[in-house]
Amino acid sequence: MSKKDIVSSVDAAAKPRHIGFIMDGNGRWANKRGMPREFGHSHGAATFKRIARYCESIGLRYMTVYAFS
Repeated sequence: MSKKDIVSSVDAAAKPRHIGFIMDGNGRWANKRGMPREFGHSHGAATFKRIARYCESIGLRYMTVYAFS
């Protein structure tokens, strides 16, 4: 079953209107891999962009994000 099939099979009334995300650890993630912290932050930003676009595509109305470094 594809992501699109899963999303469309969920009753619209059961879908959340608001999701919160806490992003933390991107700098540590990069450091553990021998990369500069900035690489982790840019990688985290790119991941967040993908998540935000996906949330928009499924009709999520509100998103709260806390990002720590």
